[in-house]
Amino acid sequence: GNFLVKNGKLVILDYGAVAEVSETLVSGLRKVILGGLGRNAEQVLLGVEEMGFVAEGGDRELLRTVGKEYLHALASMQLSDLSRLDSSQIRTLSGVDQLRGRLRKVASSVRYPEGYFYLERTMVLLFGVVATLVPNKGLLGIAAPHASRALMRAYARQAQSTTADQRAESG
Repeated sequence: GNFLVKNGKLVILDYGAVAEVSETLVSGLRKVILGGLGRNAEQVLLGVEEMGFVAEGGDRELLRTVGKEYLHALASMQLSDLSRLDSSQIRTLSGVDQLRGRLRKVASSVRYPEGYFYLERTMVLLFGVVATLVPNKGLLGIAAPHASRALMRAYARQAQSTTADQRAESG
């Protein structure tokens, strides 16, 4: 299908999903990933807002509450093999319990940002490939060490840029 292994690297061939990802989406996604890995709901919400998911006039407090509940539910899960999820694990991953009785209010507080569809599509493809190839680790188990290093490099570059800008302003 849409995958190729070239020089030991996985290449996704999906020209129907080619799009330029904005810096806002990338920056917000960094915050979401770091917040998720650190179980920091506030950082996740800041990233979600930066990405453009919070609708104008949306209930930010409701989203914070639902987000905290969802992160707590995910943190309590023990997944050893993503290819063998049971119905309770699928239910937890879906977030349906966090939305019970609040779906309309949450839906009116959220919007789908421009350009996110293709990013989401790629992530779903990667989850599926990894769940098939390495079911006992999952995408997060494989990606977390690499993502952490990449995110730290990006933040270091950003800090250096900010420091350089501050020096230029003061000097």
